[in-house]
Amino acid sequence: IVVGSLSDAYVDRLLAFIGNQVEKSAHLEFYLTWSQAILYRHGGRIKQRSSSKLDVLCNLEKSLTKKFEDLSKM
Repeated sequence: IVVGSLSDAYVDRLLAFIGNQVEKSAHLEFYLTWSQAILYRHGGRIKQRSSSKLDVLCNLEKSLTKKFEDLSKM
């Protein structure tokens, strides 16, 4: 319900925030759940304006990849 009511500006800000928090937080599942809900709900609109929001998506991908690599070493 919360994700569905977000405007595009807040979706971008929330994705940027999640990208930063994934790197330094131990609550990985919490942020993965939020990012999954955002991408399922707003993915079409994000894709339409992907050229302007490419840096936010790349940052999120970089953070998730780094966390995956760190966890796969365990």
